[in-house]
Amino acid sequence: MTEHGTHDAAQQRPAWALSAWMRVGVLCVVLATVLPMLFFLERFAREAVERQAGEALNQVAWQMRDALDRGMWERYIEIRLLAGREAIRDGRRHPAEARAALEQLKTNVPEYAWIGLTGADGKVQAATGGLLEGADVSQRPWFAGAQQKAFVGDVHAALLLEKKLPKQAEPWRFVDVAFPVEGKNGKFQGVVGAHLSWTWAEKLNKQLIEPRGEVLKADILVLRADGEVLLGPQEMRGSKLTLESVRRAQQVDKGYRLETWPDGQRYVTSFVRTRGHGNYPGLGWIVLARRHEAVALAEYKTLQLQIGVTCATTGVLVLVFASLLARRVARPLEALSEAVMQLATHPGKGEIPELRDYREASVLSCALRDSLQAEVRLLAELEQRVDDRTSALGEANRHLGLALAERAAAELTARESEEKLRTIADNLPVMIAYLDESRCYRFNNEAYGVFFGLPVAEITGRRIASLLDEQARQRVEEHLDKVFAGEEVHFENSVMQSEMERTLACSFIPHANAEGKVVGVYVMAQDVTLRKALERQLEQRALQDELTRLPNRRALFDRLPQAMARADRWDKPVGVLFLDLDGFKKINDTMGHEMGDELLRQFAARLQAAVRQTDTVARLAGDEFTVLLESLAMGADHAQDVARKIISAMQQPFQLGSTPVVMTTSIGIALYPPRAGISPDELLARADHAMYEAKRAGKNQCRYAA
Repeated sequence: MTEHGTHDAAQQRPAWALSAWMRVGVLCVVLATVLPMLFFLERFAREAVERQAGEALNQVAWQMRDALDRGMWERYIEIRLLAGREAIRDGRRHPAEARAALEQLKTNVPEYAWIGLTGADGKVQAATGGLLEGADVSQRPWFAGAQQKAFVGDVHAALLLEKKLPKQAEPWRFVDVAFPVEGKNGKFQGVVGAHLSWTWAEKLNKQLIEPRGEVLKADILVLRADGEVLLGPQEMRGSKLTLESVRRAQQVDKGYRLETWPDGQRYVTSFVRTRGHGNYPGLGWIVLARRHEAVALAEYKTLQLQIGVTCATTGVLVLVFASLLARRVARPLEALSEAVMQLATHPGKGEIPELRDYREASVLSCALRDSLQAEVRLLAELEQRVDDRTSALGEANRHLGLALAERAAAELTARESEEKLRTIADNLPVMIAYLDESRCYRFNNEAYGVFFGLPVAEITGRRIASLLDEQARQRVEEHLDKVFAGEEVHFENSVMQSEMERTLACSFIPHANAEGKVVGVYVMAQDVTLRKALERQLEQRALQDELTRLPNRRALFDRLPQAMARADRWDKPVGVLFLDLDGFKKINDTMGHEMGDELLRQFAARLQAAVRQTDTVARLAGDEFTVLLESLAMGADHAQDVARKIISAMQQPFQLGSTPVVMTTSIGIALYPPRAGISPDELLARADHAMYEAKRAGKNQCRYAA
């Protein structure tokens, strides 16, 4: 080694020592490992805490929604039953008896601010407290809306009654419920209407929601369908919210999200839309439960700090260990480096030390000592060999390239091109063929042979009809007639193959010569059997309840009209049982929704076992089930026997985890006599009404809708 060469090598050595590079390298590895882990852990923790907060708020919003819907349904039923009472129907002749009936309901349900009975002309005939008796309310929406059917009016301010009702801290606001009153002859003779004080909803909030809301430090708001705040913080009432959660509640019914409110603060917000209950249609109110981001995600902040401290501590420990390891590894190498630099600066002076710190350092020191003496000679020989081999290799590569080019040009023939095209066609996932005028195969790819279980060569020359069964052959011949007439056709064909029916999606494309005559047909076909099976499976799932695997509401409404049509043809009645679990909400509230779902699954299985295999058991929604009974030999008696059998089957306790739970069911029965002229909706409504009659009569029994 020359002095000039060693000097250049010394000048080009790295400025950093090996130990420094090792420390930097370990630091980079630690950062590259810890930072992504910290990012994903932090993101996962935030999403988990946000989801937990959202689900907790969902429970609060759902409870408020259910309380509103069930409360309005109870008022709806009370006014409907009131409209049918004899004292109300005869109120024009005996207003005192009608007033007593109204007062009795108001006493039982103090949330009613006013209940009144009008005549057909809109004048109040009787009212609680005598308020507005004789007044003309024909222009009020509740009177106009209830002349033909039930009316439920959204929250509004008091007009006629504001000055007549007792003073309170806030202005009176009402929800209207009204029903038409019919005489014995079935003619309209008036309206019974009630103003339900909106303080009813505020009491619900305080009694059912606020205790839990205080634990969560959450606010509960009830909005009109258009976003106007009906119930919530005082400063927000009457204002209209344009939050994303409100918009989504109007579209998707329920969910939660983190968003900024008009006060500039961010809240975890749960939203759910009321959907009515039973035959009460609902007003589309939106319930929002919100919790300040800092409170809702407090656990996340604590967890974030813990993750940060843990990662930082781990990083520091790893760096300390890496520093010690780097010093241990670099010490012998630094000694070798110093020796090499000494030899490079002063050739012939010094020597390579013999190191035994670890195996690699020992091998390296021995190798350096052995190679030092032959370095100059070896470099010279190496340079000469490189020059010689480079020259020889360049010449050989030149001759080889010329030879390969000549051979490639000679072998590029038409036959090779055809083979390449066949290779491409054989590797396509579709069946490709060409038919001549005699409808014989002149070309077919490998996929054809795989499908028909024949070598490709055996298919070529055969008529297409020879590969198909009689039914498939007729369909193909019809389409080939159209193609040879110049028409391109696309169709699906069923073929029996390997004792299995397969479905092919086929395309026949005409091949015309220069004169326009069709001389052949290009055929493309694809096996779509699995896709068709998947489509049928998805269609079946759309008609099945995901929780219980029973037919769902959609399936019931498909089967019920068909059953009623069969009843008309066979002259045998159809029965519908409408079932509801008594006290199911309590199970959800005390044992959780998972146990509630398990109860529904066990109830569904026991219900199926209690009826005939030919009967349809369906789950409508929540804890509501129906049974469709066809060909009832004894009509209503047969249906009642089935209902009593179901009630008896439910007496045994249900096992929810380690807890046995006794549940009962109330059943409403409706019958469709042949050619009765009623709709499926009306038949279900009768069964629903009968079920609620059974609940009011004490539950765990059945009632028949006469």
